[in-house]
Amino acid sequence: MVAYKFRIRIVDEQLTVFRDVVVNAKNTIKDLTDFALQSFGFDLKHEQNCHLTSTEWRISRTLSQAEMMERPLDAVIEDPFQHLLLEYDTAKNWEFKIRLLGIEAIGTQNYPYCCKEEGEAPAQYSPEEFAVLESELSLQDKIRYKSSIRL
Repeated sequence: MVAYKFRIRIVDEQLTVFRDVVVNAKNTIKDLTDFALQSFGFDLKHEQNCHLTSTEWRISRTLSQAEMMERPLDAVIEDPFQHLLLEYDTAKNWEFKIRLLGIEAIGTQNYPYCCKEEGEAPAQYSPEEFAVLESELSLQDKIRYKSSIRL
């Protein structure tokens, strides 16, 4: 059994922000993208679109929602240098570049996990946007998404 190590970078010319995550090959693309978003402090309230890309980030195929939720990573990863593009919250146009860094043997850790963080993630919401959302959140979610506020 193997795990995949990915680097997830927020597409932003002004920032150098990334997370390296390790995911069990039997997890789905949706598991990977959800964990990627959470590793940046983002919520999962908006639509996600994921695309397989070339190493130059040209989209070669868009994954259906069913593929994202049902197919394990090892059935989707076609290349040892696989690249994916995650689009999130199309109103705000968040994009994340996901690059396969390596394949490793499954260890004793719980998967998925973040093994490296570089830079401070931008806030997902402005204070005004968060104030509107706050009334709908539980106390636990308010604490969890506090990092999603743009100050």
